[in-house]
Amino acid sequence: MSDIAEGYPLLALCKVFDRVRADIGDAITELEDDWFIQTCPLDLIPYIAAQLGLAVAQPVRAEHRALVADALGFRRRKGTASAIPRRVRDGSGWYALFSPDATTPPAGWPLGAAQPAANAGNLPPARTPAGLLRVWRSPTFAMIGVTPAGASTPGYFHFNPLGITQPLYNLPNTPLGWVAVPPVTALPPKLTTAMLAADLEHYNRMWPMPGTGPGSSMLYGAERGLVIRYRQGSTSDWMTLGADGVRAEPLGPDGVQPPAPDFPVLEGGALALQTITAQTTTLNLNYGDAHAVLTIDVPDAPSMSQLVTLLEKAIADCPVTAGTTVSEADVRALVSGALGNALLIVPATAPMAALSLYPAPGSADPLRLSGSARTGIAAATFPLDEKCLALLNNAPPGTTMTFTAPTGKVLDVGLPFGTAVTTPAEAEAAFAGELTACFVCLAQDRVVIVAPVSTQSPIASTPPAWQLGLVPAVTIDPEQGLFSWPAAWPAPAALAVDYGIAMPGAIGGIGLRGAIPLPAGAVTLYDAGETGWIVAQLSLWESAPTPCTVLMLQSSATRYLDGQAIAPPSGDRLWIASAAASQALISVSSPSAFTLTGANSGTPGAFGMSGILFQGQICLNGGNLDLTLLDMTLIPATGPSIMPLPVAPPQAPTADTPPPAPQPPLAGTANIVIERTISTLLDFSRVQGTIALESCALSPLHAPPGDMTTPVLIVPLASARVSRTTVMGSARLDGALEAVDSLFAGTLTCTRSATFSNCYVTDLRYLSAGTDSAATEAALAAALATHPPGLILLRCEKCAKVSGIGARNMLLRHLTLGTPAEDYCTCGTATPTKTTMCQTCTDAACTLSCPAHAAGASVEPAQAPPAFCADNRYPLPDFARLEPYPQNPRTIIAGATNHDELGVYNLAVPTARRAELDAALDDALLEGTTLDVRFES
Repeated sequence: MSDIAEGYPLLALCKVFDRVRADIGDAITELEDDWFIQTCPLDLIPYIAAQLGLAVAQPVRAEHRALVADALGFRRRKGTASAIPRRVRDGSGWYALFSPDATTPPAGWPLGAAQPAANAGNLPPARTPAGLLRVWRSPTFAMIGVTPAGASTPGYFHFNPLGITQPLYNLPNTPLGWVAVPPVTALPPKLTTAMLAADLEHYNRMWPMPGTGPGSSMLYGAERGLVIRYRQGSTSDWMTLGADGVRAEPLGPDGVQPPAPDFPVLEGGALALQTITAQTTTLNLNYGDAHAVLTIDVPDAPSMSQLVTLLEKAIADCPVTAGTTVSEADVRALVSGALGNALLIVPATAPMAALSLYPAPGSADPLRLSGSARTGIAAATFPLDEKCLALLNNAPPGTTMTFTAPTGKVLDVGLPFGTAVTTPAEAEAAFAGELTACFVCLAQDRVVIVAPVSTQSPIASTPPAWQLGLVPAVTIDPEQGLFSWPAAWPAPAALAVDYGIAMPGAIGGIGLRGAIPLPAGAVTLYDAGETGWIVAQLSLWESAPTPCTVLMLQSSATRYLDGQAIAPPSGDRLWIASAAASQALISVSSPSAFTLTGANSGTPGAFGMSGILFQGQICLNGGNLDLTLLDMTLIPATGPSIMPLPVAPPQAPTADTPPPAPQPPLAGTANIVIERTISTLLDFSRVQGTIALESCALSPLHAPPGDMTTPVLIVPLASARVSRTTVMGSARLDGALEAVDSLFAGTLTCTRSATFSNCYVTDLRYLSAGTDSAATEAALAAALATHPPGLILLRCEKCAKVSGIGARNMLLRHLTLGTPAEDYCTCGTATPTKTTMCQTCTDAACTLSCPAHAAGASVEPAQAPPAFCADNRYPLPDFARLEPYPQNPRTIIAGATNHDELGVYNLAVPTARRAELDAALDDALLEGTTLDVRFES
């Protein structure tokens, strides 16, 4: 100690001891953390699990902490049905609901019939099941502050900002320690109309007076993740539409029916009957795509009843040109009537078809029927089924049903009627007897009520007006992802929606996203949800670039950009990203291109986007550029999603002019990285540099497309690395290619060097770079069409070297093409070729230079092309998803490096979780007991 003291001052010695003591303390704390499942590192979870006799699958995930921590408690409750859903959640990360049999689970929620197991062909039942376990596998993510897209029918909106019909999903609100069957709010099922209607009916039964109940019901409201917000004016605050302002009803994308009480009616102008002179008027009637000509002999000073009779007769006798959507029967079913001194026409059978009349040339319109059908004029009930009729008949004696018509008139109806109503026609007559100041008619099984215009203040409705549909409300169809805004309300200046969406996670921008790769000192600016903010910020950055700027978009609302040109200077970076739990839509219009230009020299300029729906085109204009796209969906208006900026507008060749020469390569080098992205055609035809695609789905925006011949990837100059990517169309890669764990469902054409590791190819055509590529490709196509699935080798008869290689329906475990160069033809002319089937080849000389027989090479025939789920547009859960075994061979669904499925879903939803589910059930159930597992999504 004295020697140490002599060498070190006392103060320094104290610091050494303090540091040693601190290190020892930290080590003890770390050791204590390692002993507890709640705090240990992930890699230690399997070791702690082993002490309890549990096996934890790899890779270890955070939910496995709960699996191990609750193991002893579950064993004490072994066989208890209430423990199974939580056990499944902790083990596999999936949500589940147990039922003793295949009937609808309790709690009164119509979840629908359980679906058969999606992969029942994989694992035959070992024992008689003791119950039904319904499992939801696709995670549900929140879309917040989305700008809904208007539908083709006025007043109707798609929840999806791209105008795509999609189902809505409940956002699970999982209790931490439930001890019984989990409630519906703890599950992520697809919302059905019946579920939402039952929820809202319960809410309105509990709080019949508007504005008196809580803001959220069980499934709708700001606390539930499904909500509609609106602005009354452009500068107004956002208002949240409460549960007492929405209802659930099927709307459907085709032939949309009007939700009560909005019923379109054509109302004529006010008539001065005594001034009308005798004349014959001819009116052209347009009803959707049908046309009719009404001829009416109008007498002097007619009565309104006379005019209604004449109008009815004209409609019954007129010549009709039927359309595709509106038939002659629809025209004949038009209902005529009068309200005060104005004529009415009610479209009874096709209410959403536009209805208008105009005078024929040379004819007058003394009936003042010229005009357009207007919605919101009439109130209407829901279709009067037994339930609705029972509401009218079973109302307590002396009930006064009050509601406000869309015209502002407050109406009172005494219930029950004097005589019980058993049909819609009887109900229509009873309503007409009560509402003598209104015109009442029947439109199929709805009662339509046209009330006079009034300036009364609206009065709160009384039961059963809400249940009959007579109260204005936003109508939601959760199964189609549609909603309608009632015409009785003022049109909002802006709308925003929150909803749940089910996706495999981290594909196309949905779900959890990794951190953006940013250098130290990056400046992050937030838009606070202001949709016009990004335009100003881009202009500011262009005028004064900074080394690294991140423009963070908060909320999933739509941002609109005009044609934008960005040129990151050498060494500078610009990122546009959606914040967590957001997926903004950037729509580029006028023109629809977003142009990127790199630095002229030196270090590349860098541009990146993350977690965004990008509607428009990205045009590359050369220069040294680093482009990174993470968790994106690229949706061009027309043409490719990414393309080189043309030198000049393309001109179509004529018979007298040759086709234009190929455009020269772009100046500079581009390094492009695209990960977890859905896209249509990526055209890098003039780009030099490197292209990296990882966990991407390249396809038209529906999958599978009608055929796999549509080009989706063109890379003639740059080198490419393709990993865990599904290519649902043709691809041309003429630079160096490295492909790993990918699925090429269309024709793949490549030259130069190409390496495949665990890739499936439906139609591979490798062309030696030194031969006549057109002739070789034609020969390969002919050989592949006439030979069974396998590997085909073409040899040049002039030099006897490899001129082309083809493969059909093959899993390429490991295959290298193009090297060594001396084995490949360089004749450069079209020469006859010799065709060899590699699987049956016995030519020893051929084998010496055959890539399929090279050291380490391994290929397997799969016999059949990949089978995808039925047509499924983004962003539905099964977009680009492979069907399970036996629809696909195991070489496709378990052929990747990690023994999982090939393509974009390889890391998104590991199929190994099925094994984890089985392990969790085996550990939770009594010996000899099993469950019937049904997958819901």
